[in-house]
Amino acid sequence: MKKILFLACATTSLMFASNAQQLVKENCTACHMMTKPTQEQKASMKAPPMMGVMFHLKETIKDEQKAKDFIVNYVQNPTKEKAICMPRKIERFGLMPSMKGVLTEAQLKEVARYLYENFPPKGFEHGKKGQKGMAKNTPFLITGKMPHLTKMVKKNWDNPSLGLTEAQKEKLIQVRKATMISITKLKKEILPLEKEIAKETMAGETPKVLKVKVDRLSTLKAEATMTHITCIHNTKNILDDKQLALLLTMQKKMRKSKNNR
Repeated sequence: MKKILFLACATTSLMFASNAQQLVKENCTACHMMTKPTQEQKASMKAPPMMGVMFHLKETIKDEQKAKDFIVNYVQNPTKEKAICMPRKIERFGLMPSMKGVLTEAQLKEVARYLYENFPPKGFEHGKKGQKGMAKNTPFLITGKMPHLTKMVKKNWDNPSLGLTEAQKEKLIQVRKATMISITKLKKEILPLEKEIAKETMAGETPKVLKVKVDRLSTLKAEATMTHITCIHNTKNILDDKQLALLLTMQKKMRKSKNNR
């Protein structure tokens, strides 16, 4: 009897998993990639990859049930105010279409459960990290010294303590958008050039020959660094002194916490 009950439960679980997976396939994959996109695929994406979406969701909402409830609620009534993605993602992709009436409440709960249990996949890393959390292949000349203010702003977008006004939000979105467009364009040349220089160095190419490429890399990284500096400058001009002090204090605490791990 115990074996029969076990088999029945196992079969039921598999059926639910299969059904949820099919619902996701039919209703989510037309826009969201379920795998990590290649550099070429990123340019034609209709929406952020699911592993990134779920990573941000779990980072923002730690409670499992609340995270699942958020999915069910948001996909039925998506709004800019409720969105957990970075403002630049909304600027690029827009809000997702409502799934209200497309799937039942029960189906949405199955989809939420499936997504929560399977994304991001095991071993997923959000961005490439090097020793002590320093980013690999950074496009900047200065790393770990200057704040990424717009990242902190995004994390505290609706934080009452920060108190961003709608006018400030609109301006910050434009700053973030301009910055990311510039950095993304520079990265497309910087990263391949870094690999090329490293490969040719190990293949025995002389420093004299490589100097032209190194000089070009230096110019590109200097431009990226100036973009970062401009972003900080423009962001500071949008925030008031109290808001800026709060963000810098938050970032300082985050860095201290990471260094103590």
